[in-house]
Amino acid sequence: MNNDTRKIPLTQGKVTLDLLRLVWSGNLVVGKNGVRFKGQRYGQNNSELLSRQGSKVRVAFNPNDLRTVHIYDSATMKFITIAEPNQLIAYSKVGEKYLREVMKQKSQVGREELFDE
Repeated sequence: MNNDTRKIPLTQGKVTLDLLRLVWSGNLVVGKNGVRFKGQRYGQNNSELLSRQGSKVRVAFNPNDLRTVHIYDSATMKFITIAEPNQLIAYSKVGEKYLREVMKQKSQVGREELFDE
């Protein structure tokens, strides 16, 4: 009996396996606060995603870990970005200074898009 086992290179195998484990959403529309998915919004400060407002996208995600989602163009299935959940702010518990800083960050993302074109 021959115990000749062939070794499969795993350099790309792990990446492929990770992609195969992802679950896909249906078509979603990018809004001014990113993408709404499973009751959570993703990508509020993600310039790659916000530049596609009004576009249809699909989300690929690990059902056991929703800390990030992978966003793809719905028509071409081209990868766009990896998005994180939006920060939720309890208005009664934060100071005005913090709220202004968050609003400033969001407006800077929008301005960066204007100058990049």
